[in-house]
This record gives sequence, C-alpha cells and structure tokens, in this order.
Amino acid sequence: MLGVVWNNNRDILIYDFSELIKEAKTLIPTKRNVLRILSSFFDPLGSTQPVIIGLKILMQTICKEKLDWDEILPHNLLKIWQDCLIKLENLGSIEISRCFEIGDTTNPVIKRELHGFCDASLNGYGACIYVKTFYESGNISISLLCSKSRVAPLKQETIPRLELLGALLLSRLMFLVCSSLMEEILFDSFYYWCDLQIVLAWIESTNKEFKTFIENRLVEIRKKTFIENWHDCKTTNNPADLVTRNQIVDLNKNQLWWAGPSFLKEHNIFANKDVNNIDLIELKNETSFICLTDIKDTIDLNEILHFNKYSNFRKLIRITSWILHFVNNIKNKIKKLELFY
Repeated sequence: MLGVVWNNNRDILIYDFSELIKEAKTLIPTKRNVLRILSSFFDPLGSTQPVIIGLKILMQTICKEKLDWDEILPHNLLKIWQDCLIKLENLGSIEISRCFEIGDTTNPVIKRELHGFCDASLNGYGACIYVKTFYESGNISISLLCSKSRVAPLKQETIPRLELLGALLLSRLMFLVCSSLMEEILFDSFYYWCDLQIVLAWIESTNKEFKTFIENRLVEIRKKTFIENWHDCKTTNNPADLVTRNQIVDLNKNQLWWAGPSFLKEHNIFANKDVNNIDLIELKNETSFICLTDIKDTIDLNEILHFNKYSNFRKLIRITSWILHFVNNIKNKIKKLELFY
C-alpha cells in the first residue's frame, strides 16, 4: 500500500526504491519533479529517514536558489540530484521486521522501556525512538520504533539552538508514541538522550531565564518530559546523527540505526551527569533602570487633553481611555521600582 510492501509470510515490511528511481530517471530535473519524487516516499514511522533527509536538504537548497518550478537545475544541484539517484539505486530495497518484540508464554515480557535520541547539524535535526524489551529469560531486545527529521530553518541558527530543536522534536515524538500506544502497551520507563551538554544544562536550569527563543522551547520540553530522564551520550553512539547528515545512508548495513547503540543492551547504562560547570549561554539580559519623577495622586485630564479639539465623542472617549491606560501602567511600574529599591 502506497509503496510499502508487506511480506506476510516473513512478516516484514519492504521499501523498494527501484520503481521510483526508474520514474525519476525519465523526468526532467526540475524543482517540480524533485518535489514529485520526494513526495512519493511513504514512510509514516520514519524508518527510512536517513535516506529521505538527503532529498529534503536538496529540496530546501533548490528553494533557496529561487528557481522556477519548471527550470532545469543548475550544474551543482544537478550533480547532487544525480548522486542521490545513484545511491538510491545501489540501496535497492530495505527490509524491516514488523514486530519489535517476540514474547510468548514460555518467555514472557517483564518490562519495556522507551529510549529516545536527538541530534542536529547545520543541515537538519531529528529524533528516533527505540523499544527496549526485557524478557523473563534475562534476554534483552532493542528495536527501532519510529523517527522524524526536519531540515534546518532557512534563517541560520547556532548548533546549540538546532540541538534544542532536536530535543523539542524528540519530546513531541515521545509524547505522540505514548499517547498512541498507552491503551495497548505499557511502558515502564522513558529516557531521552542528547550528545550536547549545553542543551541538558538548559533543560535542568529551571531557575534561570533564557532568551525568548530558548525559553519557549524549554517550557514545552519540561511539560512533556521529566527533567531527570534526560541523559548525555557520545555522538558516535547517537543513532539520531544519521538523520542529520546531508547524504543517503546505506541502512541495510547499519546496525546502529536498527538496534540502537550497543550500550543500550547493558542493564545499568546511566552515568552521573555533570552539567554544573557548563557555561549557560543564551541567558536573558537583565537590565535595570531608575526612573525619577513626580507622580500626582490624581490626574487632571485638562492638562493632557484639550477637549475642544475633538468633534467626535466616540473618538474622544477612545483616546481618553488609552491615555488613562498608559498612565496607570507607568504608575504600576514605578511602584514596583520603589519596592525594589
């Protein structure tokens, strides 16, 4: 259905790119046709995001160049497009097990955990979630559940800000998974992994006030997650790094993507976090000022407003209300300053 093949004998999903590549080769390389091929990928769980992200970044680059819809791609973009098609053709197809855990009456499941990873680069940011299942026999299985990726905003942001966007994407994706599966599957624990300590320091610094961009996203992350469940991991152990690269990854040979990092197979995987010595950039600038003025207890509007100048009563009422509102705000601010000093 919609390009995804289900082999019901082996119970696997198959993503076959051969027909898509054949179609792409017959099309004129224009902005319209690149978008057409990109929109032909149907991957609701995000299992092939490391493959699709390269085309997403290419499409964004084409939009930056402000090309017309039917204008042929310039040489540099045409080469990238052709390289993408060659890599997809070499990739062939991807087989994914539809079942993420195997348990029965002889070896029942005793515990489940969700582990989410996030990462970012100047090209994009993304997140992926894994199910860690504990069996009565003592065995542990780890399977990719879903992932999501986004290209970086057109307005260039710093790496820490992009990493924060990745953390926000992870918190939203984990919240969606939990709300979708809570009636069918019980998860015992939830863990969030990030390879940039400044982001972990931001999330844990609840007593600090950051710039608006940072603060708004931290508020949502803290609402959707528990702060103590955020942990640090090495970049080499972060599978979300695969959905931020400006290239197509060969997923058939990538164990990190399908089974997560090797440390997840251990029973005790958490190390002590030390984010106390991190320089908290992006803090909101604290400005203070002293206003010296003489405020009267009562306001004589005749001194501010000349009623004879207005012939429209409604307009006079509206202007008067705005003046009173402004004066009231000023008085309240000065009272706060008096209490402060």
